[in-house]
Amino acid sequence: MKKILIAMLAIAGVLFATSCGNDDDDTMVTLSEKSLKFTTTGGEKTIAVTADEEWTAAGTDWIETTKNGENLIVKVRPNNTIYPREGAVTVNAGSAVALLKVTQEGLKGNATITPDKLDIQDKAGKVVIEILANDENWTAVSDVPWLTVTAKPQKAELLVEYAKNEEDDIRKGVITVTVGDVDKVINVTQEARFFYILPYTDLKGGTVELVQKFEENRGGTPDADFWQPAMGYVGYLTRSEMFPKARYIITQDKGIKLAGMLAKDAKTMKANLSEFTEFLEKSGFKKISDAEFYNEKLSIKAEISIDEARDTAIVLYKFYKPAGDQPTFKQFPYPYMEWGVKKDKIDTYEADKGNTVNEQFTRIGGTNQNTGKPYTYDFLAFDADAKDEAQTSMHLYVVEHDDQEAPGLSESALLMKNTELAFEKDNDEAVLTKEFKELCKKEGFEYIKAAQGFFFFKNEAKKVVLMIGRPDYGGEIGQVIHMIIYKASEEAAAYNYTTNFAEKFKSAKTTYTVEDLMK
Repeated sequence: MKKILIAMLAIAGVLFATSCGNDDDDTMVTLSEKSLKFTTTGGEKTIAVTADEEWTAAGTDWIETTKNGENLIVKVRPNNTIYPREGAVTVNAGSAVALLKVTQEGLKGNATITPDKLDIQDKAGKVVIEILANDENWTAVSDVPWLTVTAKPQKAELLVEYAKNEEDDIRKGVITVTVGDVDKVINVTQEARFFYILPYTDLKGGTVELVQKFEENRGGTPDADFWQPAMGYVGYLTRSEMFPKARYIITQDKGIKLAGMLAKDAKTMKANLSEFTEFLEKSGFKKISDAEFYNEKLSIKAEISIDEARDTAIVLYKFYKPAGDQPTFKQFPYPYMEWGVKKDKIDTYEADKGNTVNEQFTRIGGTNQNTGKPYTYDFLAFDADAKDEAQTSMHLYVVEHDDQEAPGLSESALLMKNTELAFEKDNDEAVLTKEFKELCKKEGFEYIKAAQGFFFFKNEAKKVVLMIGRPDYGGEIGQVIHMIIYKASEEAAAYNYTTNFAEKFKSAKTTYTVEDLMK
């Protein structure tokens, strides 16, 4: 009722900004403005008042008035609500009255929402969201039936309840919180049903730590029945109703030797076999037989085993490459080969790539402990980030001293962890793949011989010799490739390379061992 009265008074002020008294009194009062408008921050404005005699003015609880000679100062306090408001100033001169309409904007609706988005599991549940709004009458609605929202403005809370996702695809919904005339949205994403799942799929690069992080991030807990991480046995209880157990056998040098997803039981596996097959195919696996599937991108074979007598079922995942189908480098991995440059230029080149000096293997100057004579070259080593396709972990250089016949850079080498791009296993021995040999030939490298654990190639056009060190120290594949290129001043050098590059590694530190390099 009060608001209606104020509005009526304000309207009257517009119509009768100039007013007079009764019929026997000719007193008049006139205002220079009929109305004033203010923003939410308030402030003050001045108008002129013309009257036949002394005048006074009065405002409301949020409008203050001050007389200043023939002027009237109107001061409005800040409006901290989202609602606009109207009021009036009354100016009296004798029996004459003039009304000045005053309006003020309200704040735009606003709210701080914590959290402002939701990523939820596939199972049914609920969550409380904090809503700090500048209007206690805020509302909330959901645009999907599986999300139910209950607004609790008095507690500054929004209760969100969500149903179980029975589909194999994620689903999304939007909750709209309305504060005044402003809408705020909360995006909700619910994961697909956690029913059919894969293990950690980077089998060759898998470690105990990576598997633990992967399984725990998706809600798994350690399985005491299969838990000896120090020995490479890692098991987890998963959230999957289909595959409640995940087990891994992990080696230090070969990654994940075997990953197994244990089904709830044989009956459940058989009942869902067709649907699980579709899941594998959607995940990039192609059917080899009824129980075998192959993912070419991941180089993984999946084998389904169902034992009805024991009422058990398991899907085994292991690294697999079909015969004759080996990857190789997309581009030949040349090291830095600006022959004759000095150490400072190599330092700059490596620094520009973000690589750092490996103090353990770098040697500047020094004396050869075997001969007692000063070294005639420096040996430089830089750690790389191993993020390229070859997983290059180190760059190595031999820089001849200035007093030598051919000073500067004479040999460059790369240490690469991704051995599969050049080698395959043949009767427990590492051999070059035909794909890598074809790449070498394409680059102009002609095969020479194999000796001292290295394969030798020469490139007449580039006048260099290429040495590829076998990664199967101790009969195992999966450590590093030594790829060394050095300049050959004449063809004979390609056949009579006598420098043992490993000895140059040793010259960096007398405590060096091959095992050090493998770390």
